[in-house]
Amino acid sequence: MKRKITLILSITVIAILCLFTFSINTKADSLPYSVEHSAVQVTVPNPILVNNTGTSVVDKNITLDSDWATPYLGTISISNKNYYQIAKDEYILSDDVYHYVATSEIITVTSKVPAQLYTYDLKPIKNRMLAPNTSWYSDRTIGTNKLDGSGFYLRVATNEFVRFSDALF
Repeated sequence: MKRKITLILSITVIAILCLFTFSINTKADSLPYSVEHSAVQVTVPNPILVNNTGTSVVDKNITLDSDWATPYLGTISISNKNYYQIAKDEYILSDDVYHYVATSEIITVTSKVPAQLYTYDLKPIKNRMLAPNTSWYSDRTIGTNKLDGSGFYLRVATNEFVRFSDALF
């Protein structure tokens, strides 16, 4: 009986050590977050990846339009370029992604006129707007903090964002 308990405890300890020892790439949408986690979405076909010393890294899992969890610390400077950390020792060039915070909200358009939609890089979408007093599901927030809220945008469709100042939770 003592041998079985010792064997089970040994296997458990080894399994736990393996989990913490090996570097694992984790897709943002596979994490157990319910709301509000920081992530990036890859916006180019062949993103630049490096380790913490600036040495190039090859990772075939990092593909166009894939999402990756990242600490909410912002960017890290490596060799005078800004990167987001996406794995234990893997960093992606900030120019190759857009950063967002995952949310889960129903928003209502509060503007008196149709609300302009924007792409992730904040370019206006010419042929699409949201009608006043309509409700939409939003799963991402992008942008920068401005006192009037105009620097934040809420995603309502794939690569379609409405200005936070045009909507209400």
